[in-house]
Amino acid sequence: LVERYRYSWILLKELVKTDFKMRYNGSVLGVLWSVLKPLMIFSVLYVVFIHFLKFGAGVPFFAVSLLMAIVLWSFFQETTSQGMRSIVDRGDILRKINIPKYILVVSSSMSALINLGISFVIVIFFALVNVVTFTPTAFLIFPIILELYVFALAMGMLLAPLYVKFRDLTHIWDVVLQAGYFATPII
Repeated sequence: LVERYRYSWILLKELVKTDFKMRYNGSVLGVLWSVLKPLMIFSVLYVVFIHFLKFGAGVPFFAVSLLMAIVLWSFFQETTSQGMRSIVDRGDILRKINIPKYILVVSSSMSALINLGISFVIVIFFALVNVVTFTPTAFLIFPIILELYVFALAMGMLLAPLYVKFRDLTHIWDVVLQAGYFATPII
């Protein structure tokens, strides 16, 4: 039993490394995209809400809150979408070796967690630039991120076997994610 879990742990680490490297393979900017994508979305929303709609002008630290919400939503979106496709995308591995299928979903979610960590550094930088005062309650973000990770991983685990049978699920999930984006208090 111990040997089986040690094998799964080693396999998980290697899959996470490979997945993270392969995601940005052939890209000129590479890992920088994990930072640029949320920043681009943030820039568009910030200009629209602050300058055109005058929406968040009275909210203290609106820009930092908006960036944090975008980063967290991007993490959820990335974790569930990649988790959903993980079994199909790694079908070549499944045909060659007998591994637990959940490892594929977990490895894709860990890769998204690495991207979240990188993006989180940018959020902290923006918070420091905007002179956000950190109180001890700021550390409550870590249980929230853990809860979001567990929820997104569970969604990925539910969607992955369904996607094997129903490939149209990716289009449906994109619509659900878009609806969820506008239904959540990101804006």
